[in-house]
Amino acid sequence: MRRKDREVTDKGEILSILQKCRVCRLGMADGPRPYVVPLSFGVEEEGDGFTLYMHSAKEGRKLAIMERRPAVCVEVDCEYVPIEAGDNPCAYGCNFASVIGEGKAEILESQEEKAHGLAVLMRHQTGRDFAFTPAQTESVAVIRVRLQTVTAKRRG
Repeated sequence: MRRKDREVTDKGEILSILQKCRVCRLGMADGPRPYVVPLSFGVEEEGDGFTLYMHSAKEGRKLAIMERRPAVCVEVDCEYVPIEAGDNPCAYGCNFASVIGEGKAEILESQEEKAHGLAVLMRHQTGRDFAFTPAQTESVAVIRVRLQTVTAKRRG
């Protein structure tokens, strides 16, 4: 990381950033072209790392890409506060917090895994616990990304 003064390495602080963010940008390689899609997500600690869960329609471009090339990159950001600098446009900036991670996307199959992923997502988004019926889990695709690498950054 170029800006070591902004690097976040504490696992608890990285989890805090992930928990504050609500939208994950999921990046994939679609042949020679990149494809990025914003998704609601949920996060949980798993061992020494983090696992993200997202949901989707049961068919479409992102699922087709994941089936061919499951390697993905995720990005989240939050805590935006503009820094104004009067008449000097080059001195303007922004405080922020962000996390970038890489991992392998898995499209979950079992009702139990899908229900768990949806529960993590809903807890993250709403602060509430929900249970899911087999019919509800069957109606969507649930994607799990176990992050293998993570970098985080904060300014301000």
